Amino acid sequence: MVGCALNFLFDFSKGYASLPAQVDLQPKQSAFSLDSLSDISYVGLHMRFGDSVLVREGGVANLQEKLTVALGCAADLAKQKSIWGKEHWIFFASDSVNARSEIRSLALHLYPQLKVLHGELPPVHAVKKSHTNPWSYWGDFLLLAKMRAYVGYPSPSGFSFVASQIGFLPFAHQQLVNRALECKGISGFLDPSIAGVV
Repeated sequence: MVGCALNFLFDFSKGYASLPAQVDLQPKQSAFSLDSLSDISYVGLHMRFGDSVLVREGGVANLQEKLTVALGCAADLAKQKSIWGKEHWIFFASDSVNARSEIRSLALHLYPQLKVLHGELPPVHAVKKSHTNPWSYWGDFLLLAKMRAYVGYPSPSGFSFVASQIGFLPFAHQQLVNRALECKGISGFLDPSIAGVV
């Protein structure tokens, strides 16, 4: 319902047309093309550690363990749903600079076939007015809206949830790594009887 309404009310084509000029992905020497997103199948991995990390770049406890579980969850989900072709792409979005700096080397060590990308611009809060470049979050949002599968941590984020709805991503292609570091289907988290989750 949300995706239908947003696609009816808004035209995202200008945003996607501007994406290659506004957003640089790391690593730069990559075959991943922002000009042909519809031809690329990738998993969106969004790890939200909270405003304290975003605003003050505080440390994240057990960061490597959380990244390891999330990468494994993303790789398993992509395999189950036959998301990938020859290239095994993951687009990584996070409010933690530390997580962004560690994810690619960790993926290379654990899953050499994975190719992890993330935005070059520093993470910012979409609601805060202290930033000057809206592409810091808008680029991540548009890329998450084109993902073919989604893994989030630790609970549904409105940011990535709305992006998944715009892309009409089936719930069967969405999983969460909960605080106990278990990979679970998202449908249980969206049950209205579970208070405070959505």
